[in-house]
Amino acid sequence: PKSTKELEGGATLPEGIASILLKDSRTDEEARKVLDYYIRNNRDAPFVAQGWRQLITKEAIDIEKTDFNQLADTWKVVEWQDGKDINTNNSYAYRRIDATRAFPVVLTMKAIGNTEAWLNGKSVLTQENGNYKQDEVRHIFLQKGANDLVIKLDAKNDRPRMKFTIIPGLGNETLALVNKTELTDKDLEAVAKWYGPYEPTWKKLKADIAASKAKEPKPDLTEIYQAKKNGATYGRYTIHHLVRGNSDVKLDPAKPGFMDVLMRPDVDDAHWIKDPAKTEPRLAFAQWITDEENGAGNLLARVIVNRIWKHHMGKGLVTSTSNFGTTGDAPTHPELLDWLALTLIKNNWSQKAIHRLILNSSVYRQGVATNMVGLSEDPNNNLLWTRRRQRIEAEVIRDRLLQMSGELDTRMFGPGSLNLTDPRRSVYLTVKRSKLIPFLQLFDAPDAIEGKEMRNETNSAPQSLTLLNSQFVRQMSAKLATRITADSNESLVSQLYWETFSREPRTEELKYLSNFLAQQTNLYEGDKAAADKAKVDLCQLLICSNEFVYID
Repeated sequence: PKSTKELEGGATLPEGIASILLKDSRTDEEARKVLDYYIRNNRDAPFVAQGWRQLITKEAIDIEKTDFNQLADTWKVVEWQDGKDINTNNSYAYRRIDATRAFPVVLTMKAIGNTEAWLNGKSVLTQENGNYKQDEVRHIFLQKGANDLVIKLDAKNDRPRMKFTIIPGLGNETLALVNKTELTDKDLEAVAKWYGPYEPTWKKLKADIAASKAKEPKPDLTEIYQAKKNGATYGRYTIHHLVRGNSDVKLDPAKPGFMDVLMRPDVDDAHWIKDPAKTEPRLAFAQWITDEENGAGNLLARVIVNRIWKHHMGKGLVTSTSNFGTTGDAPTHPELLDWLALTLIKNNWSQKAIHRLILNSSVYRQGVATNMVGLSEDPNNNLLWTRRRQRIEAEVIRDRLLQMSGELDTRMFGPGSLNLTDPRRSVYLTVKRSKLIPFLQLFDAPDAIEGKEMRNETNSAPQSLTLLNSQFVRQMSAKLATRITADSNESLVSQLYWETFSREPRTEELKYLSNFLAQQTNLYEGDKAAADKAKVDLCQLLICSNEFVYID
């Protein structure tokens, strides 16, 4: 103390207590007077040491010669039992735990107000403004022999209320395990597993292992999605027949089976379901639907090649792409449909082979020119005598803009985005029904509310106005203009045609756009960036043309 009345930290003491603390030696009776003062009369006074036990050791009594159990009556303390509520006016709670060996335990506490706890003189818990609904959990380690746990309670204007539980960190075993004379190998293993994360050597070793693994070379991994057997998406569930679809009124269990009309007469369900108790229904279904000899494989192949044909030609050989039944449309070229389906099967169901076959065909590569004979004899082009003009999809328009600007990021996998200007391909745009991207919606991107067999293909004024006025299109045009360098207007027009239309400009196009570029430059007369702005205008002009968004 700085004086007979003031302790470090500003706590004041009566003359009698101060004089006892100034003495070089004290009797037990004098020490008890100091403790009694602190606990009974000066509950909120700051501790002048790091912990309460340290205060007692330095300022009051010799801890080695003090029997805490005898002092319990002098102190205003209460001893508690595990898991029992304490609702008391006392300021402190005390518990002695005897252990035959060092042992890990878990201290769980509920208390009102501010709480501090010390185990063997070391702080193990500090809680401010605690409430009785929330548990405070601490991992503590008992030393061999006696362990003194002291808790200071401060509920301010309320009665202190607390509930403590001390349990070993070993599952459901009780505190009696601490005092077992011998531990089995299983007990020792459990203790080591519990204490490991708190032991300094173990923690350093774990950190070294983690650092080493972080430096290991990593293989290139491809992310795939697979149904889990007996998991959340691929398990064995009992499906019942329901009365009028009511899930609360179940009849006999439904057994997996297949459509007889898509099976050979001499084949039954057992061909794919050898043992109903062991065969996974989904696996059996997959085998049946791809079985071109005995199952639905031939129909599946026809449906697949028809959808590929529709994607490239704008209309399928069977125009009702999702209906191959009697209420659907008949194929315009049944032999061609069968031949493509057989080719798909022979190529081990390789869809890439079918894409290549169609794209290299003379039907796909013909132009969009028409004539009066064709229009009069076959106005719907069922005989494929000309190419149907087809607008590219909304996502492809966006990707083409990014690709021409040099901004397109072709990396695979990773998180999606709701940002139209994100450089990643449109397949990585997040589809959020409440926040669809207007640019894509204008060009008939699906709204993801319902499934459709084909997209709408509209031709409206807002589409042209968007290409003309969109800030995104203007930015992409500017970046395309920056990428192209040429020493003449004719050379610039030729390069832009290859970038936008993948062809050389015709003579009249070359002449017209060269003049356009010169006129736009004159319009920006007096502007140092006149030539650059005119080049951007030319880029946007080509993007706004029909040839950019239509396949001719």
